[in-house]
Amino acid sequence: MTTLITSSADLIDVCTLSSSEPFIAIDTEFMRDKTYYPRLCLVQIATRDHDFLIDPLSDGMDLSPFFALMSAPTVTKVFHAARQDIEILWKQGRVIPQPLFDTQIAAMMCGYGASISYEQLVGKCLNTPINKSLRFTDWALRPLSEEHKAYAAADVRHLHALYSVMRDELKARGRETWFEDQQRVLLSWKTYENVPEEAWMRLRTRVKTPRAFALLVEVAAWRERLAQRQDVPRQHILKDDQMIALISAAEQGPMDLTDFIRFMRRPVEETDLSALQEAVHNGSTRDVNLLPETDLQERHRPSTTPTLEMLKLLLKAVAEEENIPAYTLGSTEDLFAFLKAEDVSQTHLFSGWRAHVLGEKAQALKSGEGALMIKNGRVTFMPCSPAGRIRGVEDAS
Repeated sequence: MTTLITSSADLIDVCTLSSSEPFIAIDTEFMRDKTYYPRLCLVQIATRDHDFLIDPLSDGMDLSPFFALMSAPTVTKVFHAARQDIEILWKQGRVIPQPLFDTQIAAMMCGYGASISYEQLVGKCLNTPINKSLRFTDWALRPLSEEHKAYAAADVRHLHALYSVMRDELKARGRETWFEDQQRVLLSWKTYENVPEEAWMRLRTRVKTPRAFALLVEVAAWRERLAQRQDVPRQHILKDDQMIALISAAEQGPMDLTDFIRFMRRPVEETDLSALQEAVHNGSTRDVNLLPETDLQERHRPSTTPTLEMLKLLLKAVAEEENIPAYTLGSTEDLFAFLKAEDVSQTHLFSGWRAHVLGEKAQALKSGEGALMIKNGRVTFMPCSPAGRIRGVEDAS
């Protein structure tokens, strides 16, 4: 049974009922195509017997009981691909749902792929088709049609059933600790805070010189601050490719305020252009030796590259053997940190379950007590004897 909740009093009843459940399924619908911060438009909750649609846009709706429910320690909150849902809950209610169970992460650790969709996972595990034709709808429009209500309710109704399947599969595979470790980033409030000084890290755009990198750090921070203050998408102010064009122009020499205007996608106040000019000046005069560490130059030194490539091959081979995405084991930065570390036990490759799955193999490879070979058409790690002979491989002589 699906019930639309449009009053604070009814929401209190829903949250009271839900708080007695061992777990509840949750989803949200929001809009952010024209804003920097997401606007919460609908919250769906499924218990064993009920589906509730909570309308946060209803007049006088107080979401405090719902935010309190998200912190209830006896109720597991089940999401699929929870990061964006949690972001909006953190922004609006300063709450991160705990205990948490993300079925997408569970599926990933069980070998279903890096980012399997809710529709695909329900189809594989529950053999149930889902209509996703309304995924791009405007959820801020009111009133909600019966079709929209049914669509929203289905998102959590099947998620409620999916939880038991994924929980049991994790247990059967012995990967519960893998799942908990991979999910940990979702439980940190830092995941949902966009720090302007770190905005450059999200850019896929590459720059070729240390000076251009210094300008990128400063200009990206300027754009982030303005987007946050105006509550508009950062790309609505300055597109990434235009930012690189601006940086290239700034490398050629000083720019005045009118020079910046041609790069902007929307009118920008003179005070904000002055702030941009200051950012460009800071980037142009910044000590490049004090830039954020990226390891790019040292990582590509001739003495490092072959070893790093060998470790990357090991990582991919282990990920394929375990049937999990390679990035859950580590990144190129993690491998490089492992190569530089005096105490490898303190590196990411030795954190938790990764130590046995990858870290010990990486250390053996690094110390000459392990090797990579092709076996049955696949790259495989093999331990070596102190003499360098691969164990389990007969001496051909």
